[in-house]
Amino acid sequence: MRDRLLQVVKDFLTIHYREGSPLLVGFSGGPDSLALLHLLLECRRFFDLEIHVAHVDHGWRESSEREAEALQKKIVALGLKFYLRRLEGVPATEEAAREARLAFFAELYEQLGCQAIILGHQGNDQIETVLKRILEGAALPAWGGIKTVTPMRGMQVWRPLLTVQKAELRGWLERRGLKAIEDETNRDPRYLRGRMRESILPSLEAQFGKQVGHNLMRFGQTAGELKEYLERRFHKYEKLVQEGGKADLSSEYPFEPVELKLFLKKFSENHGVFLSHGALETLYQLLEKGSSHRLVGSKGRWIEVRGRTIAIKTT
Repeated sequence: MRDRLLQVVKDFLTIHYREGSPLLVGFSGGPDSLALLHLLLECRRFFDLEIHVAHVDHGWRESSEREAEALQKKIVALGLKFYLRRLEGVPATEEAAREARLAFFAELYEQLGCQAIILGHQGNDQIETVLKRILEGAALPAWGGIKTVTPMRGMQVWRPLLTVQKAELRGWLERRGLKAIEDETNRDPRYLRGRMRESILPSLEAQFGKQVGHNLMRFGQTAGELKEYLERRFHKYEKLVQEGGKADLSSEYPFEPVELKLFLKKFSENHGVFLSHGALETLYQLLEKGSSHRLVGSKGRWIEVRGRTIAIKTT
């Protein structure tokens, strides 16, 4: 098969798709989702795909309502069902819009009995996510960025294009005469994603004198593999957790530092205690010492340390 992008999507479906349940495509009409939709249509040569298309009109641009109507006509002309949600009364923030989109997708997902929702996130989205999480000081497992398959809101979310960068998608569309909607808010410096695309990443590449995107993608993949490994290792910690939020770790010492610190973070957050990096390091050191009695935390929620036993305390 000469078409590399078609091969990428075909290989993904070969692994994950099961016949008999429909797929829901989150469709913005931009280059990513347009390429994804047409790649799925081409994959009908290999699979019996039932495809439904969902679009959210955020109302952020004067032209968005007109664009949504044009998209609907194009999708219906392809013989597909099109579902439209216009957002009203939703704050004009990325987070609020994301929540509204997911709620709409989850509603359709259950109504249609879908096996997955497929989104057009691609390699540049992965690059931006990995860099953002590193610079924000996220814990090491989060450096893995976006996953190709992940559960969310009762849905299975598939992102088959994460290994493909945007320039390649644009070239694929151009060769087929397919014109996408260009959303200028994606480049708006008022939003972090716009600054990442228009200034931060280009500046990094100018300073390093080379493309950094591929290295960030590879870094994210390695971090994701490490996260999966550590999650398997967490079993020996989790079996020590008792009802009510208490764990005696003494029988399993010594622990690997990276494993124990990540378990402590997960244990704390699962019980509503959100520790700073410094507080987490203090908790780790107290357990290593094994002879202290201290409370670590804030705002009325604490981790009590007695020797090598931890417990949730509230005040």
